[in-house]
Amino acid sequence: QQQQHQQNSKLSIESFLKKTERFPAPSLVAPPKPMRLPPARLQQPEPDSKAAPVRGEFEALARKPANTAEERYRLLEARDKYFRLTTDRTTDIRKAQSTQGTCEDMCPEKERYMREFQLQVAAYEAGEGGGQRMDHRKAIKQYSRSSADQEAPLAHELRSEKGLGLAMAYLLHRIADLCEDEDVSMSDWFHFVWDRTRSIRKDITQQELCSLKAVQLVEQCARFHIHCAARLVAEEPSVFDQKINTENMTKCLQSLKYMYHDLGLKGVRCPHEAEFRAYVVLLNLNDGNFLWEVKQLPKEVQQSPEIRFAMQVYFALENNNYVRFFRLVRQTTYMNACILLRYFNQIRSRALETILRAYTHRTPAQFSLRHLTALLAFEDDEAAASFLDCYGLPVDVELGTALMDAKQYERPELPYQLERVYELVESKRRCSVGEAIAGGELEREGVLDSHVLEDSFDEDGFLKERILRDILKHTKLHLESSPVAQSDDDKVFKVPSPTTIS
Repeated sequence: QQQQHQQNSKLSIESFLKKTERFPAPSLVAPPKPMRLPPARLQQPEPDSKAAPVRGEFEALARKPANTAEERYRLLEARDKYFRLTTDRTTDIRKAQSTQGTCEDMCPEKERYMREFQLQVAAYEAGEGGGQRMDHRKAIKQYSRSSADQEAPLAHELRSEKGLGLAMAYLLHRIADLCEDEDVSMSDWFHFVWDRTRSIRKDITQQELCSLKAVQLVEQCARFHIHCAARLVAEEPSVFDQKINTENMTKCLQSLKYMYHDLGLKGVRCPHEAEFRAYVVLLNLNDGNFLWEVKQLPKEVQQSPEIRFAMQVYFALENNNYVRFFRLVRQTTYMNACILLRYFNQIRSRALETILRAYTHRTPAQFSLRHLTALLAFEDDEAAASFLDCYGLPVDVELGTALMDAKQYERPELPYQLERVYELVESKRRCSVGEAIAGGELEREGVLDSHVLEDSFDEDGFLKERILRDILKHTKLHLESSPVAQSDDDKVFKVPSPTTIS
């Protein structure tokens, strides 16, 4: 029996092995993957081979006269491409330095030609007769949004402090006061000045400028937005967006905060620091966290009249003391009043709620419309009646009375649309708009008329010899083999002349 059992087990094992022959056991060690040869390294072209076609394009364009705006733009663009390929750039962030602008015009030359042939000439930059023919003496650099594929600007594409100051002086002397002209489109005026001041701020940021002149320019940009907050308050949202204007104002003040700090570390104090620190407080009256920032300011700034006034307004608003709030508005400066205008709806609605709780506990009360107009600082009785009607309170204009009834009081879904406030705000400006934005007297206007524009082309439309020498100097080539030197070799670029042009 034992022998038979062994035979049966042997047969069962053999039968099992036969059944599993079709399914071999997996290997415990994975087979080695076939080795792949590393890809052959592509030979990187030498810098000279990269620059050669660009240089050829530049030479071909430079041999021809450029008489139109498009031809001149194409030539200057080819020059800049050649500059970028032949300029040494460091990839070490520790050694990298910001590019310092060398353009002393209000607008770089290449952009002037580009915008003229692309028909991007603003109405304030057009020549005599209007249209898309640009007056190059009126052109100011346009703002362009930064993008990932945008080339880093070259030195001549960024304006120096002189060029930036010239652009701001032009805006303040010849553009700012046009908003008082009834025939001027407020939309065109605002968007033009906003765009050009924005480009000034961008040039300052790209160059990391931090000097008293740069601070002055950013301060003037901030005052422009403060002025617009009151002057354009009644415009349609398509013309003027208060929220976007406040965002730009805040960006200006944020930049100034860092600039004040950096200059303070060098022992330099800006004359208008207290003024703009106070603007930050007035913009954040509903946020008590700003008190911590005030405590971090230098003692002389904390104790300045500007900061003291801002704190008085804060406590008046915090305590819902509307009488004191409007009294402070009557006493303050034009710029402060422009900022405080944004709180008028808030303080007036709170005042109505206080009056309703105090006088209409049981029965409605009748108030003189003229009394409410004076109490809440409305322009006139009609403005007061319009505001009360928006909150559901009945007004009898003929009798000059308003019925204060808590049951009818209701806050509107949309904020009440403010109108221009002449008596309480705009009457405080006793100077031109340009002087208000400048923060004092304007620089002499003769600087604008005496400025000589950069012009790379001669009377025949060819690049000037000086420009060619600058290109050679920039690209570190020898002047002996330069385009300026006379040579019989056709491969060497020569200064175009009537005898060499076929």
